[in-house]
Amino acid sequence: MSACASLAILSRTKSAGSDAMRLALFALLTWLASVPAAAETRALLIGVSRYASAAIPDLAGPANDLTAMDALVRKMGVSDVVSLRDGAVSRSSVEAALQEMGMRAKPGDWIIFYYSGHGAQAATPRRAAAADGDFDQFLPLPGFDPENQDPERFIVDKDFYAWMRRYAPPDVRILMMVDSCHSGSMHRAVDPRAFAYTARLALRPGDARALELIARPGPRLPALRSVETDAALAVDREDLPNLIYLGASRDDQLALETELPQEGDPQRGVLTFAFEQGLSTAGSDSASLAADLDGNGMVSVLEISSYLNSQVRMLSAQRQESSAFFPSGWTDLPLFSALPVPRPALEETPPAVAFAPPLANFSQAASQAAWQIADTPDRADFFWQTAEREVLRRSGDVVATGVDSLNAFNGVIGKWRTVMALRPLVSELNMRMKVKPGGSDMIYQRGTAIA
Repeated sequence: MSACASLAILSRTKSAGSDAMRLALFALLTWLASVPAAAETRALLIGVSRYASAAIPDLAGPANDLTAMDALVRKMGVSDVVSLRDGAVSRSSVEAALQEMGMRAKPGDWIIFYYSGHGAQAATPRRAAAADGDFDQFLPLPGFDPENQDPERFIVDKDFYAWMRRYAPPDVRILMMVDSCHSGSMHRAVDPRAFAYTARLALRPGDARALELIARPGPRLPALRSVETDAALAVDREDLPNLIYLGASRDDQLALETELPQEGDPQRGVLTFAFEQGLSTAGSDSASLAADLDGNGMVSVLEISSYLNSQVRMLSAQRQESSAFFPSGWTDLPLFSALPVPRPALEETPPAVAFAPPLANFSQAASQAAWQIADTPDRADFFWQTAEREVLRRSGDVVATGVDSLNAFNGVIGKWRTVMALRPLVSELNMRMKVKPGGSDMIYQRGTAIA
């Protein structure tokens, strides 16, 4: 209620001669003025699939990720949504969008900052290597050319730190989620006959040693909070006290995208798919969200980080493990000001299978089993190499050997479907399964005792 309207009401009350009513109304207006506005969640969503660069391959997943994240946050009731896609993404556009969102934010609000696309590394300039380590992590934007660099076409991790410290009010909580590679390489070999994942790494790991980024401008917009000088920040960059960071992978791994959850579905980033599923589908109790691990109606910071870690590992066949950093004491903090109502899990589509060489009764068997024949071999979920008696997963893993009959093959598919049914139950807060004696990466021969 405006001050003018308040004075008008008080004037009418006084003319009526009711002092008691006037005092009561004044107390009510004073109380209403002291009640803080309801917290809101705001979202800045960025996705880059088309790089327009001979040095950087295009991706298929970020466009689908951006669409899914936009739908998710709107389902949460978020109305302040800014999406930047492909050619609209530059250093200036990202910085300006973050500053403008910070200006609109109120105390208690949440800001979701989301990025899907390639990540890369470059050698840290010698003048800063002592403080920052050997490599800078950066996001190459559309048009980035390692040989002819334009500061508008890349953003370094330290830029995000400076912008969020400068443009986000300290009493506004930020969730930053980056679904891209930061460094490293695959931590175990894959079978090229079946591997169907794409790494979100713009440059090969060895290229980072030869690449040094040119100088880039510092923050260029008015600050919304008191900040130290750039020189002070260069020496000591403590973690931001209002920031939760969710990364797609560890430093020695690649962030992956593939058709999820299986053949025929859109190409998706593994981290983004897991996040969307956790905050939009029902968990094992069918009454709370999948990421609400204790079923209390809220998803806490610890719950989302634990849920993502377990789901990303499973969806990537243990090749990728998400990372999470958040302020001390925030483990039980509920995420956001609103969350979507859980919906039942969609009916599972039978996995698609390719095989070679062909079996005479394979097509007939498929119609009677819990799987289907893939349209093309490169779109299959499983590959049955009948001559070698091996079954491979699309992740490039040999999942079974000695498979010499349809009955044995059906048993492999049945076990996989059981694992998929158990996936929503896997959580670091509840349980963690370890396969012994050789670990989960080992292929066990028939008859081997495992525990």
